[in-house]
Amino acid sequence: MAGARLFVFPGLTVVSAYVEELDDKFNENRKSEPWLVEFYAPWCDYCKTFEPIWYDVGAELKSLGSPVNVGKLDTTVHSSVLSDFNIRGYPAIILVKGEKSFEYRGPRTKDGIIEFTNRVAGPVVRPLTSAQLFQHVLTRHDLFFLYIGGRSPLKGQYHKVAAEFIIYNYFFSASEEVLPQAVSLQEVPSIAVFKDGTYYLYNGKEL
Repeated sequence: MAGARLFVFPGLTVVSAYVEELDDKFNENRKSEPWLVEFYAPWCDYCKTFEPIWYDVGAELKSLGSPVNVGKLDTTVHSSVLSDFNIRGYPAIILVKGEKSFEYRGPRTKDGIIEFTNRVAGPVVRPLTSAQLFQHVLTRHDLFFLYIGGRSPLKGQYHKVAAEFIIYNYFFSASEEVLPQAVSLQEVPSIAVFKDGTYYLYNGKEL
């Protein structure tokens, strides 16, 4: 059941946002909505240290209006849930999106987990519909991939690759008109990798 958790430390009180304590029914209910889940064990000392951060993640996502539900699951009690997940250490942080699951392997920080959640929970390929939006992405991300053009076999391949590697990077699509004049394409459709202020074009080899 979701509810506010209260943490009291000497001279400090931290109130968490809604984080749901999950049980064996999670596998039945997970397919209708996206979930961000911490799989933990009571004997794990780091899980106890990490707990306030996890509730901060829940609070932040709630304040942002995220559609992602946040939960935690005691693997020593509800071990039947683990059959669908490859848990190799604690705490394991996994975003569940329909039939797919994506494990977070970055630093255990609120900002890192939220960035991962927003990236993976959203569209696999995000459209950039204006030059202003492209510039916003260019200034915000040090590295991202961009498909330029309309329907094509290459676009289908691009979406498949994006679905697999979304846990690591952002993938976007745009028309040629959205790009600045400084971006010169040899052909359309094309794929470009933007990194540290410059770009590289896909060389035609297998994605």
